[in-house]
Amino acid sequence: MGIGTNNAAGLRIRGVPTYKNPDREGEGGMNLVFAWSLEGMRFCFLGNIENPLTPWQIQQIGPVDVLFVPVGLPSGLTDVSRRTIAAQLSPRLIVPMGRPEAFPAFASQFPKVFRPRKPSILISKEILPVEPMVLLF
Repeated sequence: MGIGTNNAAGLRIRGVPTYKNPDREGEGGMNLVFAWSLEGMRFCFLGNIENPLTPWQIQQIGPVDVLFVPVGLPSGLTDVSRRTIAAQLSPRLIVPMGRPEAFPAFASQFPKVFRPRKPSILISKEILPVEPMVLLF
């Protein structure tokens, strides 16, 4: 996978670059944010992002229904920055990924949190929440 539109087993995935130092792209490391559509829903995996998104990055990612957010890592990304990114993309479902001990503090910043009783769930476009909700396993 790389920058731009890629094909993985028939699934089109867009790789959008983000940089540790947005003022000097290419210096200090690059991260790829991945966005894709499946079953009528738009997914976005932020990877190891370290800064809020630029207008260009938001445009490249496009609409997002389900957002996978790094929590607890990287150390340079604060919960305030995570909330900013969530506000920038307006997902309907937010899935924290990373260090489970950091999930409750992150989730407490959102008015709606869902804790499934089982270790997996099945989602569809029809059951996505209207307002942003954090999914905590």
